[in-house]
Amino acid sequence: VLKFPCESEMNNPDSEPLLCECLLKRGLPVCEFIRNNSGCFVSKAENGRKFHLQKFIHGKVYELNEAPSWLLKESAQTLGKIHTALADYSGLPDGIGKNFFKYMTPKSAVCSYTSTLEIAKQNGDKEIESDLSYRIDLLRSFPEFKIDLNKLSCKNTHGDYFISQLICGDNQINVKLAIFAAWCSI
Repeated sequence: VLKFPCESEMNNPDSEPLLCECLLKRGLPVCEFIRNNSGCFVSKAENGRKFHLQKFIHGKVYELNEAPSWLLKESAQTLGKIHTALADYSGLPDGIGKNFFKYMTPKSAVCSYTSTLEIAKQNGDKEIESDLSYRIDLLRSFPEFKIDLNKLSCKNTHGDYFISQLICGDNQINVKLAIFAAWCSI
């Protein structure tokens, strides 16, 4: 699978293969990256955009609210194992740090999603439009809250872990995709 990941404070294409390699060594079901002719995991296209090559994994991806009971249990266990495996992992940049939680409130998320929703409507992208409308409605149902960030400990974990990032076999998770999508340091 050829992947052109976006690069941002939460997405670090250079760190993802090394992180997955570490997690693979600890027996976790994550992507396996293939090195290029130079022995590196990350390559650059002619336009300068970074890309990876990953081994293809067969399986099924479940939609939201469709996971069988075995997957609910196994996905929670997998997240716990990822969290434990990353306890002493060094070198991860802050993806979702204190400033994220300070400024990313349900109200600011609704504003962000609303502007993206307008773009989706202009482009006629009904699937993205539907997803964003769902997210906006969900966020509007959240009660107002204030998190005291000083009471939280900072640890490496996966901050963007959800059902559609798991490729599953009949009764097991075959792989966890997008492992570096948003590593959380809170």
